[in-house]
Amino acid sequence: MNAFFQGAAAMHPIGSWLVAIANDNAPDDFAYSVFNTPEIPGGRGASGSVIGLATGFEVSADTEHFDEAVAFLRFYAASLENQRLWAEAGQFSPIEGAMDVADLDPHTQELAEIFESATALVPPPDTGYPVEVADVFYEGAAMAASGARDAEAALAWIDQQLEPLRQERD
Repeated sequence: MNAFFQGAAAMHPIGSWLVAIANDNAPDDFAYSVFNTPEIPGGRGASGSVIGLATGFEVSADTEHFDEAVAFLRFYAASLENQRLWAEAGQFSPIEGAMDVADLDPHTQELAEIFESATALVPPPDTGYPVEVADVFYEGAAMAASGARDAEAALAWIDQQLEPLRQERD
């Protein structure tokens, strides 16, 4: 991420939290934009999809401070005013309407528009796939990012590595 902020990396594939981190850590004159990963012609999967996930909070039923934890979350996480501030700091808010009333950073607004126009939300490999599948995906992505293989060859390698797992599943 630092290499990206210093102009030594062309891009940095990461989630929406990059905006808040850039607001705090990137040089004042740092210019960047956001985009959804382009579709691969003839590729499989949901056209127009976005990799992402919804996050939230949970309170253990076994905690001795259950009522206090719920009260805090109602104040912190469920308050439209607090979530407006959260969105204005560059974070996505799960509270309906918070993004609409917030004075959003242009980058956060760009990301919100990408998510609003998405046809499907696909979980990222590290949270939505079995570990062995995520490992193969990330290894293939590293090959493409490092130049060890071009994108097409990396995808072919991923498919080859995952074939035994597909056969086990079927």
